[in-house]
Amino acid sequence: MKIPEKANSLHMPITQNIPVNLKDTGAWYKQTWKWMNGLPNELLYEDFYQILPSDCNKCLGFSKNHKVCVFIPKMFIFNGASIPKVLSFTYLPHGILYLGAFLHDFCYSYGGLIVFTEESDKLMFVKVSQKEADLIFYEMNQEVNDSRVLVKPAYYTLRMFGWITWNKCRKNPNDFIERFPHLTEVYNEGAMSIDNVFYKDV
Repeated sequence: MKIPEKANSLHMPITQNIPVNLKDTGAWYKQTWKWMNGLPNELLYEDFYQILPSDCNKCLGFSKNHKVCVFIPKMFIFNGASIPKVLSFTYLPHGILYLGAFLHDFCYSYGGLIVFTEESDKLMFVKVSQKEADLIFYEMNQEVNDSRVLVKPAYYTLRMFGWITWNKCRKNPNDFIERFPHLTEVYNEGAMSIDNVFYKDV
């Protein structure tokens, strides 16, 4: 598969903000609570492609020699839920950890990433563990910012508390298919463990 040209350079996903819905919330104080504690949702407006840093390849079962492109389908809803709310200023709106948080949210939401290489003839859904998802967050943001002072505290916070959101997201194993029914075949055929991914270190 040919990797889109724009995927070769770091770029932001094109998203559309979804207004916070306070209807049917109840009394004013309940509305205020929801407004203060809710996370702003962003809807991915078009498919997103991005070459991953080579240090992410091992998490996905690829050699560092491969150029691995991640594919995030449009209609994905991103809200930074996998990042502690106290750190929301770092990724919203378009903060310093935004791109890593975007990919990390997809990993947490569905337990993996959709990837492909120029040598492959199809998209592959590759499962990741929570730790691997956190490492992808770290490596992606390190690639963007080249600043361990900024990225490491967020990474360690995820390692300590991310399991809460990770476990919550695992409650409905059909979330991916319900959200992206047109990618059911990719998910079912490619929902393989790291050990079964075709491309391996040689």
